[in-house]
Amino acid sequence: MPIQLGFLLKLFGQRDLHNVIAQERRVYHRFNAVLQLALLIENGEKLMTVLDKVVAFYAGLEEQMEKHISKGSLKHWRYKVKNFPQRDWIPMLLDRIDE
Repeated sequence: MPIQLGFLLKLFGQRDLHNVIAQERRVYHRFNAVLQLALLIENGEKLMTVLDKVVAFYAGLEEQMEKHISKGSLKHWRYKVKNFPQRDWIPMLLDRIDE
């Protein structure tokens, strides 16, 4: 069931809602990149080769993303989620918030 925009505006406020939407976009780019990496590794390709392929793929999508995905970030995200089931990856890939 989709959440109504008016409800979200009341709940978060205009500025916070923008941040929530941006965070959602970032986490789905991360998830898709790590998933692509995992699938290629499962098919027997070497980690360093796969890292280059995935980074090159997302370099072509930079206009749709806030910033590019680096090899170091991709490697970090992979090690963060690799021992967990795929259903748990999205919360693990969220930006860390210090309050």
